[in-house]
Amino acid sequence: MATATGSWAGSGNRRMRLIVTYSLSSTDSKTTVDISSLKVEAVYGFSDSDNTLTRSGSLFDGGEGAVDIDVSSGGTQTLWSGSKTVDRGSSDQKLTMAWSLSGIDYVGATATVSATVTIPAVPAPDAPTSVGIARESISSVKLTWGGGDVHHIQARRRATAGDATSSWGSWGDVSTSTQSSGGVWSSAFDTGYDWQIRVRRRNSAGVYSSWTTSSNSARLYDAPSAPTSASVTRTNDASHKVAFAGATATSKPLRWVDVQIYGGVSQEWRDQATSLAASTRSYTSTTNIADNTGRWRIRFRNSAGSSAWVYTSTAYGTPKATSKPAAKRSGTSNVIVSWTNNARFAVGLDVRAASSTDGGTTWSSYAAITGHTGLSASTTSRTITGLDASRLWKFETRVYVTSPSTLSVYSGGGNVLQLLSAPSAPTLLTPLSTISDQDRTRFSWRHNPIDGSDQEAAEVRYRVDGAAWTTQQTGVSDYFDTLEPLAAGALEWQARTRGSHADYSPWSGVASLLVASPPAVTILDPVDGATLASNRLVLTIGWDDAQDAAMIRRTRRLRDEAGEILEEVTTSGATDTITFTTRLADGGSYTAEVEATSGTGLTSGVASIALTVDYIDPVAPILTAAWVEASGLAVLGVVNTPGDMGADPPTADTASNRIERSTDSGLTWATVVDGLEPDGGATDTMVPLNTRVTYRAVAVSAMGAETIGDSIDVTTTSHLLWIAGPGGDVAIEWNLGLQADHGQEVVLEQYYRRPKPTSHYGDGRPFSLQISAVLAEGHRDTFIPDHLLGDDVFCRDPEGHAFWAAVTSGPSLNSSTTREATVSMTLEAVDA
Repeated sequence: MATATGSWAGSGNRRMRLIVTYSLSSTDSKTTVDISSLKVEAVYGFSDSDNTLTRSGSLFDGGEGAVDIDVSSGGTQTLWSGSKTVDRGSSDQKLTMAWSLSGIDYVGATATVSATVTIPAVPAPDAPTSVGIARESISSVKLTWGGGDVHHIQARRRATAGDATSSWGSWGDVSTSTQSSGGVWSSAFDTGYDWQIRVRRRNSAGVYSSWTTSSNSARLYDAPSAPTSASVTRTNDASHKVAFAGATATSKPLRWVDVQIYGGVSQEWRDQATSLAASTRSYTSTTNIADNTGRWRIRFRNSAGSSAWVYTSTAYGTPKATSKPAAKRSGTSNVIVSWTNNARFAVGLDVRAASSTDGGTTWSSYAAITGHTGLSASTTSRTITGLDASRLWKFETRVYVTSPSTLSVYSGGGNVLQLLSAPSAPTLLTPLSTISDQDRTRFSWRHNPIDGSDQEAAEVRYRVDGAAWTTQQTGVSDYFDTLEPLAAGALEWQARTRGSHADYSPWSGVASLLVASPPAVTILDPVDGATLASNRLVLTIGWDDAQDAAMIRRTRRLRDEAGEILEEVTTSGATDTITFTTRLADGGSYTAEVEATSGTGLTSGVASIALTVDYIDPVAPILTAAWVEASGLAVLGVVNTPGDMGADPPTADTASNRIERSTDSGLTWATVVDGLEPDGGATDTMVPLNTRVTYRAVAVSAMGAETIGDSIDVTTTSHLLWIAGPGGDVAIEWNLGLQADHGQEVVLEQYYRRPKPTSHYGDGRPFSLQISAVLAEGHRDTFIPDHLLGDDVFCRDPEGHAFWAAVTSGPSLNSSTTREATVSMTLEAVDA
């Protein structure tokens, strides 16, 4: 129910207005508008019959007339009621209705009211249900739907034939007339595509339902036919052209091309290319099949499925060569040639040979050996007969494949083989130098075959001082041990060997050497078990050599009570005293060992003594040290305190002192002066310049016990060059120039096929120092070149070098003016 109220007409209490009340009711085809009342409302009541009520608008027909009105104050009176039925259309209708009341003198104005009503459209029918499309044949489809008749059928197809993934085209009409049920359709559906439909209904008012689209599609094509004429053409191991043929058909449209390869390490099919364009008829595979195989297969494909695969033949890549063959004689005339196969895929193998008639200077070309070609690629050895025994031979293999073309690879030649021949003279190995007459002798040699055969027998013969030869035979053994030591004297020996050939080699050259008694070394003092009253050990030794050969080398060794080595030093030359540097601990037990080598090359047994140590230390000395720059020397003094045997612990008197110098913060020490009397003094003229030097004094008791005093650091500041020669010290200070050479011997060798030479580094060259200076007036008289000649000199420069040297160039003294002279010389370091 709806109400429309007009505006008040009139003024003051003389006013009125119109009110209309209505409602709508509809059937499937019509709508009725029911005006339940048209009323007039008054502020003050009035009566009137001479008036005009007018009706207008698109809903009702127009009309006018007078109405009797008798309305109370604040009340209403119904003036008219009625209804109108309207046909519903395919769309909503907007209809109007309006009334006006005029001619009432009491009010003196016209009252109006109006309203617009909407006549709803006829409702759309329900959309079809369960719409489907299915392939009936290659050129027809069956359409189905539910929910009653349809009035409109449309279809659409894929944009590209055979491709169910391409976009859909536009909808097109299949039927625009009423269809009561589905059916088979063909004329509107082309072969080769995916199809989809949609349908809608229409009612008697011509109103359509919404479209209902099939949830599926119908495919009016089959999978394509397989390719034909598949082939493969080789370019190289990493490039093969795969070609094929094939055509498309409307009912079997070709959409894509797939290519796969079989081979590689996995030996399984794997994709090379998928979804190539339908026009593709060749493909270049870049998979490298060196030492492998490749086989390709191709198929056509569309959205309906794939064709069968079509296969190429198997293509082989270049195989790997075998190892270089090893040739070995078997028996007296056969040769066994063997190798290792490296190729994963090959179809055949040949054995080839080359020979030389001039000892290997020139060789024939390799050629296949009759009866040894076309072998299985898995062959690893062959026995070859009938070769010319006068030649040298070497062998190689050829492995090959034949598809899609013949490819060969050669191993290269193996070892050079000569058919059986006597070996060369053996090489003598031991003994080649003096041996002891106290030990059995082992003679050993190296077999030198010409034909490569191992030693099967040998003879060795020997004699001493020209006596008759003693001959011994061995089999495969390359040594022989005498049953007893050989007598002292001049030994000669030689050997010969035999391989697979029946003849022995020539006798080797004769090795001449000495069989001698080993030397003997003894410790004379102290005796075994002695107690040493000193912390330094000095041995007096005895030497005896039956051949009167001199001692050329000796080794000293000191062990602690547990047998651990504390000191082991080997020194060249002969001596009758051995001095250990290790400081012995008071109360300790030690073992001293000495062994020595004579000029015969034989080494003595080890002489040893055990001793204990019990000594009294002298009082630690007090050292003074001062650097005198003007003289280039350090002044040193020692203060000694008398010993006190009654003290605890007791101390001994100092018999002498030793002063030592270190230039590496006490890691190593050099003796400056030894045997210095108690409370004595000394100078150090060999101390390096401009260096931090550490000095220490060592007090030595009458029994040889030593006590080290506190060390002192001295900085040897100087701008002078000091040279101590046979004629005295020389100092140079004016415009001093120094050039040091710390070189190394270098030899450059140019080798064949090397673009640049190769360097070989030899021993370090001796350190040398080039000196130049200007001698100002007043200094010329102090420089006398003769003072530096005739013997080695000791040089100290401001750079800290301190070394014994030979004057290898100069000294030269050149006067340029009456006030100056220049001096130059070269010093090369030598052993002191």
